Amino acid sequence: PGIELSRVVQADFIQLTPNRSMGLTYPSGTEVNVEVLGPGYLMTPNNRATPDTMRAYLQLKAVETSDPDLQWIIDPAQPDGTLLSVASSSEAITVWKGTVTLPKTRGTVPYRILVAEFEEHAVVRAGNLGAKATYLDAIEI
Repeated sequence: PGIELSRVVQADFIQLTPNRSMGLTYPSGTEVNVEVLGPGYLMTPNNRATPDTMRAYLQLKAVETSDPDLQWIIDPAQPDGTLLSVASSSEAITVWKGTVTLPKTRGTVPYRILVAEFEEHAVVRAGNLGAKATYLDAIEI
């Protein structure tokens, strides 16, 4: 008495996000160095060149709302962001790096750096690629 079980239900599969850390450094008033570290991808015979990409986007504060994430838009002058390249890689840790250029000196305008990692997959038929975001992080500067 007092101990009951719920009926059994099947849960959907949900992919876990990769364990990543993001950091920023400021070599000048208009440059932001972006660094992301975490486990990378192991090369296998089936994935010789992984089509995954890591990009850093400059975001501008567009509106004031109660939701802080809805205040930001990607800079229309840099819609594709900055592709981060693999700076080093080992079995345990991969480091991606890149530099984002600010239109005005840091501190004069509110900015945010958004980093997004995308996995690309064949969709419908071979040759068509679709992408899904596997990592997102943002830091206001």
